[in-house]
Amino acid sequence: MQNYNLEVETRKPSSIDVKLGDLSQNESDTLARVILDGINQAFKDPAIAAEYERWKQKRSTKTATVQAAGSK
Repeated sequence: MQNYNLEVETRKPSSIDVKLGDLSQNESDTLARVILDGINQAFKDPAIAAEYERWKQKRSTKTATVQAAGSK
């Protein structure tokens, strides 16, 4: 049985080198659909969704701090 309760930070993507200018429109559309489907599937994982929410909160706090510093 697989353990689906992994921390997001422990997942290391493989390196992929795609030269987008070399793709045909059809290949580009197919690649985009595959990537979007993968993202949709990943966000069904509660660990990934929770990590994303933590990231959004940190980003919101950081943005508010930068904006407040810039208005002084």
